[in-house]
Amino acid sequence: MKASVVNGALGGTYFVAAWTSMGTAAYGLRLWDQNAALVYDSGAPAVVVTSAAGNWTYLSSEELSVGRRYLWGISKLLGAGEHISLNPFALNCHNASSGGGCALGVDYANSRIIMYSLATNAWTDQGHRPFLCAKLLA
Repeated sequence: MKASVVNGALGGTYFVAAWTSMGTAAYGLRLWDQNAALVYDSGAPAVVVTSAAGNWTYLSSEELSVGRRYLWGISKLLGAGEHISLNPFALNCHNASSGGGCALGVDYANSRIIMYSLATNAWTDQGHRPFLCAKLLA
């Protein structure tokens, strides 16, 4: 989650979620789909989507020794227990060269999320890469 502090010590929480249910309850409610796949188990912790957006604003770019870093922002203050879905940012950012990594950072002082891409060039309009926040309910 830190784009510029490679060797920094990170802290915080995370969870791994799947778009499928796991049979964890000894009793309760379970629902299956038409193919007999479990789709809901009342004992499995739920992930609740708290916000979703795609309105990134291009902020700036800066020259680095290995290329350019492009920055986009989205106005969002993370709430207590709120997590960011990293899936959309695991892919490379759009650019006209090969490669180009993508990273995310939280700018708490300015209540925004920053998306970074590193490449020799990049599109200043990254489209509408989805941004999703969720909470894990036990």
